[in-house]
This record gives sequence, C-alpha cells and structure tokens, in this order.
Amino acid sequence: MISSKISLRKKKILTLLNNGLTDQEIGIELHISINTVKTYLKELYRILEAKTEYMLVHYTIN
Repeated sequence: MISSKISLRKKKILTLLNNGLTDQEIGIELHISINTVKTYLKELYRILEAKTEYMLVHYTIN
C-alpha cells in the first residue's frame, strides 16, 4: 500500500501543501530548509507517481 511508504513528515508536507502553503511557508512551519521541502516533494512525486502538484493534492483528498 502506498500510504505505508509515506512518512509522517511527508504526510505533514502534503497536508500543508493541500492547505495552500508554498514551499517556503512549509519550510518555515516545519523549521526545515526550502531545499529539504523540495527533496521531500520530489520523493512524494516519485512514490505517488504524480506528475503535477494537483495530483499530489488530489492524493491528500482521497
């Protein structure tokens, strides 16, 4: 199951993305660098086989 491959940190990033936060705002909220946020997002794109940010957000809704 895909959700078991997603860490709590990545789930939090998905939630914040779904709430409309930018990469920079997510970094500030989680006290991590923007580069770390981008790394997490790249991993999420790969794990979820998403091609767009919309697909990532769609995953959080379903």
